[in-house]
Amino acid sequence: MADNTIPCIYKDEDGFMWFGTDNGLSRYDGKTIQNFKPANTYVSIAAIVRLSDDFLGIVSDGYLYYFNRKRETFLPIHTESDTAIGVFNVLPADDSSFWGISGNRLILCQWEIQQGKEEEKTAVRVRIQKTFQLLEEKGEVFSSLCYHEKAGSGIWLTTNRGNLILFHPDTPGAYQKIPLTDGKTLQVTSILNRDGVVWVSTIGKGIVRYHTKSGHMDRISYGGTGKENLLSHTDVYQTIFIGNNRYLAVTWGGYTLLMPDEKQPEELTSEIYNNTHTQIYRNLETRMISACYDPNGLLWIGTNGGGVMYSDLRSQFYDRYYQDRHNEICDILMDDSHRLWLATYHKGIMRSDIPYAKGKKLSFSKVDTGSGKSEETMLCALKDVDGNLWFGNINGTLTVYHVRTGRFVIHSLLVDGVANRASVWALYMDDKNRLYVGTEDGLLLYNRQTGICVKLSAAHYLNEKRQPFIRAIAQTKDGTIWLGTSNMGVCRVVESASGGISVEDEHGISFGTFVAGIFGWEFIYRIYGWLCHPVSTTEHDQCPLYHE
Repeated sequence: MADNTIPCIYKDEDGFMWFGTDNGLSRYDGKTIQNFKPANTYVSIAAIVRLSDDFLGIVSDGYLYYFNRKRETFLPIHTESDTAIGVFNVLPADDSSFWGISGNRLILCQWEIQQGKEEEKTAVRVRIQKTFQLLEEKGEVFSSLCYHEKAGSGIWLTTNRGNLILFHPDTPGAYQKIPLTDGKTLQVTSILNRDGVVWVSTIGKGIVRYHTKSGHMDRISYGGTGKENLLSHTDVYQTIFIGNNRYLAVTWGGYTLLMPDEKQPEELTSEIYNNTHTQIYRNLETRMISACYDPNGLLWIGTNGGGVMYSDLRSQFYDRYYQDRHNEICDILMDDSHRLWLATYHKGIMRSDIPYAKGKKLSFSKVDTGSGKSEETMLCALKDVDGNLWFGNINGTLTVYHVRTGRFVIHSLLVDGVANRASVWALYMDDKNRLYVGTEDGLLLYNRQTGICVKLSAAHYLNEKRQPFIRAIAQTKDGTIWLGTSNMGVCRVVESASGGISVEDEHGISFGTFVAGIFGWEFIYRIYGWLCHPVSTTEHDQCPLYHE
């Protein structure tokens, strides 16, 4: 990077990331970073804007520079008076003109490329087409601008005296002036208009919001009550929209996600991220001063002294579906029609009322299995190759939903003619279409055609007097069935060449829950952290430990 302080970030239409730093322009192509700046000039970049397909506008110390991103060079600028045009912020109008704020003036400029006989003599000719004097108070100057969210409806501007102005280019004398403060100085860092709200980010005052339909104003800040205690810091450098009614504010103390409250959508709730660290626990800079959101899900954040960081927000966002009464969800399935099924502890089987679709809210209803019981406990679930859904019950039976008939059938697990009463905590169908049933009293192998179970005497093979309490079953690529137990650690089901099945323990390590077969590794959770164990490794002293 040209510098570790990043006041602005921009992504172009070709996918390149551009970072405006305190010492020039940096471009990231996904593999390498290349730095640029005008010859013999120090540029502390405050803004990067697209002026045309070929040109970026670079705002630095109140002046505009033209950068040809295809030729990777800055071009000199010529004006009618041969003096530089001072602008502190720029808003593109089309591919040959832009709006700019310069002190107390709003200006409309036109520009064109002047081709020289030699490439290095090519320059940009800029002229001021119109000037608008909108501020009458002495010492009042513009600080930021953005377009009205409805195309052709005007330009929003802010001033250092706390005024918000809606300017209409077609009727310049009929602009609207809205005071955001009681006349006190307001240091504005950025402005955004979306969904009927103008978001004004400030230093010291958090976010001031103006609701365009009602004319109502509110303030989001830090250290107060209600909305005034939603942010990670009162110094907000930028607020951006990141989709699905969510906004993100970068502050001097981390970033804050803002979203509508579930019960009162007109109100906001927030999630604060101000203690960010990497997987190796290296602290990251939390003085965040710029942001750019890629619609693909990547969030880029520029910091004051800590360079640029990015995060995949797709792995962080989630929607919460809940009910007022406590109801533990033991397992989740999605059927072939994309409906979600829940195996729950207090309400048996529940199903989403509509198929899952991104962005749509879900509600769940209890499913009548025909058992006649108002309260049931389902501990696990499984979908077989035919799309049928299997549920393990606390009373030792299996409940099966047949997708073709839409009916539920309850199966008793008969072992030597005696019905199993041990709670069913885990179900797994192996690559031979055999159903393994993990209970609190050992492992069963269920024949779906005959309805008869065989109990695998794990206690005999493990030299134990008790059976393993099986909580999870998984299979690795080599065909091995693994059991995660709550009383005997990790066990392995071994099948001999003659078809005999036995159970072996894994060095007596005590684990709680087990999931296997991800990227050829086995991930084992225990009370003290995570063990990450490659399939090809058998020595447990080679397993790295990752604390959660």
